[in-house]
Amino acid sequence: MQAKRSCCSCKTVKPITDFGNRCKKRGLISSTCRACNSANAKAWREKNKEEIKRKKAANYEGNKEAIKANIAAYREANKERIAAMRRARYEVKYAHRLGNKNGKVPCKTKICPACGIDKLRKEYFKKLTSISYLCKVCTNLHAVDRNRKVRNRTPPWCDKAEIAKIYRNRPEGYHVDHIVPVLGIIDGRPVSGLHVPWNLQYLSATDNLSKQNRITESDL
Repeated sequence: MQAKRSCCSCKTVKPITDFGNRCKKRGLISSTCRACNSANAKAWREKNKEEIKRKKAANYEGNKEAIKANIAAYREANKERIAAMRRARYEVKYAHRLGNKNGKVPCKTKICPACGIDKLRKEYFKKLTSISYLCKVCTNLHAVDRNRKVRNRTPPWCDKAEIAKIYRNRPEGYHVDHIVPVLGIIDGRPVSGLHVPWNLQYLSATDNLSKQNRITESDL
């Protein structure tokens, strides 16, 4: 017959196997069951969340180099195990996307944000490490619409040769940006700038894309 004892926390009589060791060398059994120990520990961690976080941060700051060295040593010694674990997680997460035998293609299709249609990857323009944001059809339509708006905001008296020169002399990695957007917003109000030389400037690709045709009075 299996030995039993009562848990001093939940007052329930349980098999001795439901209790942990208080002192393994002396053969002493814990007075609380494993379930109560786990619940108490969880409640304590929740109650002292900020203190635990502060101690962990202090320990990391005081032993940063040693911790980094230990992590690097572990990764070096367990390369194959880490790779297998990552591969297993990848296969679970992208099981519905893995198309070919070696699983090197994460997905065959992508939903275009403009038209909302799930299209094959070959229907998008190829970029250096990925594919375009919009499909080829929507990208071309966007370009046609953009060019039409620019033409409508180009006055007949402006120096088109000067505009062409600005585009030709554009530094690598920069965009030609309209200071006042051709069709944008300034301080919450719609605005439409002209496509003229003095309304053009060079902006880095990151700054131009983050601008999103929105400016304020202080930017002028």
